[in-house]
Amino acid sequence: MASITQSICECLFGADYHKVDTISDENAVAADVLRALFNANEGGEHLRKSVQDIIGARGWTENIAKRILGGIENALRESAQMGKTMAEASNKAIAEATGFAQDHPYFCAVIAVGILVILMPWVLEALGFAELGPVEGSFAAWWQSTYRGYVTKDSLFAFFQRLGMVWHRTIVET
Repeated sequence: MASITQSICECLFGADYHKVDTISDENAVAADVLRALFNANEGGEHLRKSVQDIIGARGWTENIAKRILGGIENALRESAQMGKTMAEASNKAIAEATGFAQDHPYFCAVIAVGILVILMPWVLEALGFAELGPVEGSFAAWWQSTYRGYVTKDSLFAFFQRLGMVWHRTIVET
């Protein structure tokens, strides 16, 4: 039977998390911080002091910060139960992300195109990223024109164009 600590760690760090007795000191600290964050019903100075008491003299390390971030990501993906403070912070962050999307529609459009490319590569051709280059009058041609003749090899446009040039062969070969 799994211990409660192992169950919490698996929830926060993912199901493939290994046995509790192999947890490093930093994993244990990160798990304690995550527990404090997710159980907090008030923020501010009280929460800061609770977390600082857990961190102690060791101080913050990159590994602790990464584990805490990963734990929050996993908990959000799995809709983990949160205390009042974490729920409010989560809702505020989601609202800010929505605001960012509204303020930067082109950035969000690029992400949307990337999602489509991953899910349905043939969308590239529909957008004008063809095997022989951008199709005249298409979205791809318009996008290429915004570069004013200089498309760098590491640009997002170049990435989509490369995919457009090979997606037929990739599908045929698989």
